[in-house]
Amino acid sequence: MLRTMQILMLSLVSGSIAAAEDRIELTYRAEPSFQLTVSVEGTAEGHVLGLPNTGKLVLVSREKRKLLAQMSEVPAGETASLKMTGESSSESTINGNTRDPMTETVGPVVFTFDRRGQVVRTEVDPFEASPQNLMRFRWWRYIVQQLDLPPVLPEEPVAPGATWTAAANLTGPDGKPLKARQEFRFLGTSDESEVRTAWLRGEIVVPLELSFKSDEGVYKVEGKVRIDKLYAFDIDKGLPLGSTDRAVIDMSITAKRAEGEEFRSQLYMRADGKTTMKPKTEESGTADDKKPESEQTKGR
Repeated sequence: MLRTMQILMLSLVSGSIAAAEDRIELTYRAEPSFQLTVSVEGTAEGHVLGLPNTGKLVLVSREKRKLLAQMSEVPAGETASLKMTGESSSESTINGNTRDPMTETVGPVVFTFDRRGQVVRTEVDPFEASPQNLMRFRWWRYIVQQLDLPPVLPEEPVAPGATWTAAANLTGPDGKPLKARQEFRFLGTSDESEVRTAWLRGEIVVPLELSFKSDEGVYKVEGKVRIDKLYAFDIDKGLPLGSTDRAVIDMSITAKRAEGEEFRSQLYMRADGKTTMKPKTEESGTADDKKPESEQTKGR
């Protein structure tokens, strides 16, 4: 019996070594007319300390985002652009008190990717740094709409355990470049329901150093966002299937009025979610898309 177990263990180790030596090429294969539906769902919980006339705030939020990513131009050489639009709906509580549900527009955001899926540049409508938008953290929503990113693929065939790095050139709400650092690791492959899936672990780190100035004063944000993702990638179709996501947000916020009064607050949040990506089909169109043309045009 012991010898049988030893043979079995040696067979497993030998098989693992052989598998580890296999290399696989991961490539995007999207056509120029490519469209991708993206669904994001998650929960977040965090604490805010130091707001004026306020004790500790405990925030609990549940959010859903439905997005459409559409190739906005024929790939030009080594790059192609995707335009992402959609909406976000959320429900939340503050210190246990329920807030009214909110629905907001996401985008339009235009990402220009290279052939690996690395973000070369991002174009977003300018952020209005009004006192209301700043105090309601709408600058954070401006950043979030740029973080639903597909994985960056390696430049050459890889074996399990291989790692690589990438950058994502985003746009900050203060109008300045916002550069995210990305690290990836190839975990291996699996065969599920006739789909060959590659599994990638990705970490996205976004350093924050924002400053907004107006006649009313100065508003500054310093901190860091770290997002951990486990991506599934369809090897044969050359498209991402989605990811499970975990994020940590740690920020220091300073607001100084023109009269000299200054406020400082700290925000710390953790969030968990799931992202699903799939090519758009007639069945996956919006509810409005599915209505007869006569109904779609009513009230326009």
